[in-house]
Amino acid sequence: MFYLSTAEYEATFNVTHLGTAIDALVWSPDSQHVATHSYQGTRVWDAMTGKQVAICRDLTHGALGGLPLAIGWSPPNNAIASGFEDGTARLWEAATGKQLFTYAGHSSQAYDLVWSPDGQLIA
Repeated sequence: MFYLSTAEYEATFNVTHLGTAIDALVWSPDSQHVATHSYQGTRVWDAMTGKQVAICRDLTHGALGGLPLAIGWSPPNNAIASGFEDGTARLWEAATGKQLFTYAGHSSQAYDLVWSPDGQLIA
């Protein structure tokens, strides 16, 4: 982590996704956690210690919906949404990694996603 105000490093930690590249990263709204997104799933990390807090995996479909393309943390700080090359978006409980929903039917890849400011909608 790098502080912009002082141009100094605060901490560095190694996060691993079983040897796969991390394709996306997002801070939690409270800055306490970081979520990383790869072909092996979405993982939640404690931002200060680097310890893994949760793993978000779709156990019924193996390696999720292909390549991960987007990730977003809900403003209320309780959910993570991730988008995939198969056009699906999945919603996860941030604290546990439990999959809450899968949104299908998008006609193309989900290159990006964004939460509404109140955390009620995902586009």
